Amino acid sequence: MWVCLGKSEARVEVPIVNERCKQTYYGAVNVETGECLVKPAKAGNSEATIAFIKDLVEQARGRRIALIWDGASYHCSQQLKAYLASVNSGLEERDWRVVCLRFAPNDPSQNPIEDIWL
Repeated sequence: MWVCLGKSEARVEVPIVNERCKQTYYGAVNVETGECLVKPAKAGNSEATIAFIKDLVEQARGRRIALIWDGASYHCSQQLKAYLASVNSGLEERDWRVVCLRFAPNDPSQNPIEDIWL
């Protein structure tokens, strides 16, 4: 709590400076091995999300990937949907290379990467 003493008719401004730099990371946990992949990104957006998934697909070497995500708008953007459609093109849903699931809103405890961030 800030307490400012001065004339009651004078406006008192208290400058608040946030010197933290915003940082964005994408992360994935292999639930079988416990291996974690963390990649920094310039921003959380569709382009960075697609780049991260491309890295995962490359590292998966033909294995299927299930992503469990929060409700970020770029996790369900048209650009991302188009990319996923191209990755899974021609496959039955049960054979998709990349499947995206959303966990309950406002419940980070369902997301295994949150344990890594902590």
